[in-house]
Amino acid sequence: MLNILLCCIAAFGEVYQTRALVNDIATLRVQYHPDYVSATYYSRPILRLGGEEVLDVSFDQLSHEVHYYTYTLRHLDYDWSTDDLSNQEYLRGSLTMEITDNEISVNTQQPYTHYRFTFPNEDMQPTISGNYVLIIYEDNDPDKVVATACFSVVERGATIKANVRGNTDIEYSGRYQQLDVEVGLNTPYSTMDARFSALVVEQNNRKDNMVVSTKPTYIEPQRMRWQNNRGLIFEGGNEYRHFDISSEYFMGQGVDHISFDHSVPAEALRCSGYHAYLFENELRSNGYIYNEDANGRYVINREKRNDDDVEADYMWVHWILPAECWLDGGVYVVGDAFENMLSPQTRMQYDDKHGAYIYSAYLKQGGYEWLYLFYNTRAGAGASAERVEGSYWQTRNAYRLMYYYRGLSDRYTRLLCVENIENALIVN
Repeated sequence: MLNILLCCIAAFGEVYQTRALVNDIATLRVQYHPDYVSATYYSRPILRLGGEEVLDVSFDQLSHEVHYYTYTLRHLDYDWSTDDLSNQEYLRGSLTMEITDNEISVNTQQPYTHYRFTFPNEDMQPTISGNYVLIIYEDNDPDKVVATACFSVVERGATIKANVRGNTDIEYSGRYQQLDVEVGLNTPYSTMDARFSALVVEQNNRKDNMVVSTKPTYIEPQRMRWQNNRGLIFEGGNEYRHFDISSEYFMGQGVDHISFDHSVPAEALRCSGYHAYLFENELRSNGYIYNEDANGRYVINREKRNDDDVEADYMWVHWILPAECWLDGGVYVVGDAFENMLSPQTRMQYDDKHGAYIYSAYLKQGGYEWLYLFYNTRAGAGASAERVEGSYWQTRNAYRLMYYYRGLSDRYTRLLCVENIENALIVN
C-alpha cells in the first residue's frame, strides 16, 4: 500500500514543504538534536552524509486522545519534487517506523499530546545525499498524511564562497542586495561530466523568492562563478518584527494586552481562552532602522516552566495593520512559524470598519518573528516586502546556498555543498 502511495506521489510530481496538513496538528518543528548543536540554527537543518548529526522532529496533536502515527522517508529532487528512485537506492533499514515517544500536556488550557522522534536512528538511515521528506501519517494508513518534514543531506563534493553587496547591477545602495558566488568542485566531480547542476539560494528560509540558477557567468572544469548575475539580486526587505507571549500574566515585547475568554467551549479543537493582542503596527517606509533579529525564527518557551514541550500553552494572537484603504493585492504574515508560505492561512483580511488589515493565529507560547509581504497576482511578479515593510540594502539577511549536481551516470541529483552566510557587514 505504501509503495502504491509513493508511486502516485511521484506521478503527480508533488512539491514538498515542512508543514502540517490537518487542523489538529500544530507546532511542527525539525531541529538539530541538543546533543548535536549547530553553530547556526536553521529551521531546516542539514545532515552530513555519514555524519553524526541527529534531527528532532516534533509536533502537537491538539487533544489528550491516543493517536497512532507512522513515518516513512522519501528522496526528492533539487526542487523538492519527487524523483523516480526506489527506496532501496536511498534508504537503509525499515521503510516505515512508528512514533512511540509521546507525552500529554500539563496544566494547560489547551490539551495536547506532544509527539517526537529522532532521525536518523538505528532503524532508518539515508544512504545518499540530496533532499528528503519524512511523510507522517495516521493509523498506518498512507492516505491519511498529517504532516511532512523536509531536510537535506550533503556530501563533501564542493566548496562555496559568497559575499553579499548593496551595490547591485540595477542600483547603488538602494533597495536590493546582490550575491557573488564561486563554487569549486572536488575530484572526481567536474563541470564537463555534469548532466545537470544548479545553485539554489534561499533568503531567510523563504520559498516564494527562492532562486535556482543553472547558468554561471564563468565555467571552468573545477570551478564556476556567478558574478554580476541579475538573477541573484534580492530585495533587502527590512528587519523582522517580533513579539513575546512567554507569559500569560505579563505583557511581553510587542504585546499590548492579554485577555481570557471564559466562553470558549471545552469541546472545541482550539479551545484555549487566552488572547494576545499585539500593538498596532505601521507600514515601514521612512528609512532603515537597525534592529537585532533572528531572520524569522521562533522559540517555544513558557515563563517559569521546566519542560516547554508539554507545559507551554496555546494562545490566539491578533495582528492589526492600519491602512487607509485596501491595497491592490494580498498582505501576508510570513516567518518560520507560518511555514513561510503565501497561503489562505497566512493572508490578512481587510476590515473596512476599522481601516486596517487583521489576522489571527493559534500559537504555542514563546518568542516569534514575522514580516508582512505584499503580493499582487495581477502584476505577475513575486511577493514584495517593499510595499509594506520597505526595502533597504543595509538589512541583515540570512542566505542559504546549496549546490546540486547530477553526473552523466547518476540516477539522482546530489547535494554537494551547503553554505550559510549572513550579511552582518556589507562592503560596497
